[in-house]
Amino acid sequence: MKSPHSFLTIFFSLLPCMSYASMQNEDADEEPFALVAYSPTDSTYYAVKAEYTIGSKGKYYSAEKVPVVGTKVVMNKENPEITWSIIDRHLYSATGKWLAEGLILEDNVTKKTLNLYKDSIDGKYFVHDPYNNDFAFRYDKSKGKFLYLYDTSYPRSYMYYFIQGYIRQDLGRGNFGTICLPYSVENAEWSGATFYEIAGKHMFEDVVTSISLRKVSHLEAGRPYIFLSESDTLAAAYSGVMTETAGSHNGLVGSLVRMDVDEGMYLINENVVRQCGTGCSIGPNRAYINMSEVPILPEDAGSVDLEMRMYGLPTEMNTPITPDKTNEAVYDLLGRPVRNVFKGVIIHTDRTKTMH
Repeated sequence: MKSPHSFLTIFFSLLPCMSYASMQNEDADEEPFALVAYSPTDSTYYAVKAEYTIGSKGKYYSAEKVPVVGTKVVMNKENPEITWSIIDRHLYSATGKWLAEGLILEDNVTKKTLNLYKDSIDGKYFVHDPYNNDFAFRYDKSKGKFLYLYDTSYPRSYMYYFIQGYIRQDLGRGNFGTICLPYSVENAEWSGATFYEIAGKHMFEDVVTSISLRKVSHLEAGRPYIFLSESDTLAAAYSGVMTETAGSHNGLVGSLVRMDVDEGMYLINENVVRQCGTGCSIGPNRAYINMSEVPILPEDAGSVDLEMRMYGLPTEMNTPITPDKTNEAVYDLLGRPVRNVFKGVIIHTDRTKTMH
């Protein structure tokens, strides 16, 4: 079984031999990298692409939105358009283009020699020329592109290395979902979501009233979890050895491939806990709930981090909400009180729904 990073090794093996000669300060690893800037306006990371257009301030380099964990760009496939190397102190792209004096060239002509410098504040690497000029791609949020200039009012781009991982997009903030990955994700090496395991369920007169969730700090390979999204994109960096088998935990059953789900099981979709009829299925890296396997949580079981309460109005579905531990009031995800709430399970049965 290949390591999580083997695809990058193979992909870049055809590039010329790389050398960070005369590098200033500390040496950096000889790995391909992206030049990434953080835009605080939309809380998004952007990478420089090896292409440009001419604008009012000179050359505008295309930007590509990238998922970032720590100081690494998470990739689930090769992306040569944003991949750079410094070869003999010259900036070179994986698309076969060289950068020289702010120009992108497709052949090796006279180029500006470069040095890598380490930022004294945050420790990240960026690029200098031999005369200590700030050779920088700076992100222009108004244009959605990068500029080759020294103006410090624009965010600077830094070197971010690549790591293989999992990416799920178009989630929307504050939405619940399920996940099951083939690799481990260690020490919260993810962005865009908070992850939970099922701790148990609460009952009232043989009816499930809520499912209790407990936050986790790492994800095990093949084990399913529930997540609460914090942005549109979830990214998780892989580590360890790949597993081909998905498991279950406290009634949450995972799958690494698309699979059918038996009638009577439960799915989480659009912040609704739905009971399956016939014809249910889930996509790869998802999970469903076998409610009969969820343990009943004793009253003295200790605190949980999140409660998915099975409350709702007769015309509404179940919405996961955070518990109010000071009283019995019920609130929606925006913190607004929900009136005319009664105790009970409102289940939406859809006999044709397919979960993707």
